[in-house]
Amino acid sequence: MIKLSIKDLSIFERFSIGYLIILMVVITLGIYSTVKLGQLGHITRSINAVDNKLIEISNKLRDAILSQREFEKKYFILGDRDFYNQFKKIEAYVNECLAQITIYAAGTKELQDIEEISRTFKAYLSLVDAEAVWFQAGCKYPKTGYEQEKAALVNRISNHIGQVIRKTKKAINRKISVSEKIGVNASKVVAAATGLALVLSVLIAFINAQTISYPILLLINGIKEVAEGKFEKRIEIPSPPEIKKLAEEFNYMSLRLKQLDEIKSDIISHVSHELRTPLAIIKESVSLLASADKSSSSLERQYRLLDIIAEECERLIATVKRILDLSKMEAGKVCYQFVRASIGVLIGRSVSMITPACSKKNIDIDVQIDSDVPAVSIDIDKIYQVLNVLLENAVKFTPKNGHIVVRAFVHNPDQSASDNMTKHVVVSVSDDGCGIQQKHIKEIFYKFKTFDSRGTGLGLYIAKSIINVHGGRIWVESTEEKGSTFYFTIPVYV
Repeated sequence: MIKLSIKDLSIFERFSIGYLIILMVVITLGIYSTVKLGQLGHITRSINAVDNKLIEISNKLRDAILSQREFEKKYFILGDRDFYNQFKKIEAYVNECLAQITIYAAGTKELQDIEEISRTFKAYLSLVDAEAVWFQAGCKYPKTGYEQEKAALVNRISNHIGQVIRKTKKAINRKISVSEKIGVNASKVVAAATGLALVLSVLIAFINAQTISYPILLLINGIKEVAEGKFEKRIEIPSPPEIKKLAEEFNYMSLRLKQLDEIKSDIISHVSHELRTPLAIIKESVSLLASADKSSSSLERQYRLLDIIAEECERLIATVKRILDLSKMEAGKVCYQFVRASIGVLIGRSVSMITPACSKKNIDIDVQIDSDVPAVSIDIDKIYQVLNVLLENAVKFTPKNGHIVVRAFVHNPDQSASDNMTKHVVVSVSDDGCGIQQKHIKEIFYKFKTFDSRGTGLGLYIAKSIINVHGGRIWVESTEEKGSTFYFTIPVYV
């Protein structure tokens, strides 16, 4: 089983989990509030749509029946047919009210009383109709008995209507009481949930502050120490992966700064050596020239001394030029002038310049340029400088009687593509020298990086910068004791 601790969580995951917890509390609270509001809404609708309607219709029903009773009495006393007609009109209204109240009372306790009202009302109507037959026929009938029985039926109807109203009011009171309890409970739950959300927010903020802010504070202190030149600072802290990665990069930066500080000391030593040796040779050569006699026998020796002085001056100029080139590149002040030119012509020019050095070591140099290599858009002087760096290094590390091969060919990664921009001209310089250790391959193009006591370590760094500006890339493939091959590419634009 994989155990995941909080220190393994990323900053995004930490904030996401924290907000998710708070969000779950808020969502739960929202669902609970919605349910309770729904219950309150249902109760309110029930009171307004059912209970109040029951009371309203019950009151109308009672008033209608009492009015009907009055018309019925007047009819049997006065014998006016209009009163009987009014009685019948009210009968229709009462039946309509009974139909409505039956619908509203469906499923309630009041329905039984309403059914009893309906039955009693029908009995009352039947009794009135029976008495009306006797009354209209002019026959004698037990009028007192009919009156008492009608009064009893109307009283029973009135009592049942009162029962409906009382039960409905009790139901309304119960519902109001339930609503109050729901409101109180909901208020307590909302208050508790709000308090919980606040506590969780503070707790999550505190945890994030402890696990994020503290490591960042350590990094800030580490950066201050590095700024003071203390490159030995190492930070090891349990923290989110992003900050842990940042700490690792900080440690790597400190290591690189320490290395660069050491390289700076080394480069000062190297440059001093590079300048001191030619200057010493030039000084000695000048002294020999000054002390030489003027006889013709010493002319050859004097010319040799002048050649030595010229070579050392060129060496000094090349060293200073590379340092100046580096300064310009660092300041972003290098200007490039791109023109279409043949890379083969530049290779031939560089090879002719390096041929005397090859002859001294009896090194065979072979140039292979494919016929389909097109002209490319380049800064001629800068690419010439790159070729010189690669060829000088090849001659430097190739033993006597060795072999150097310079190639130029076209590489198209997609042979089916018609877009010429996918093509590159590839130039390679191969030697059969000592090769480069694999651990140094990645560092070979670093600034001030040298693996022998010769040179300033700027040539390949400058070459890489130039090729990058041209939109190409430069790399090396090497096998120890078998030699190295440096490659660089130039894109082909139509």
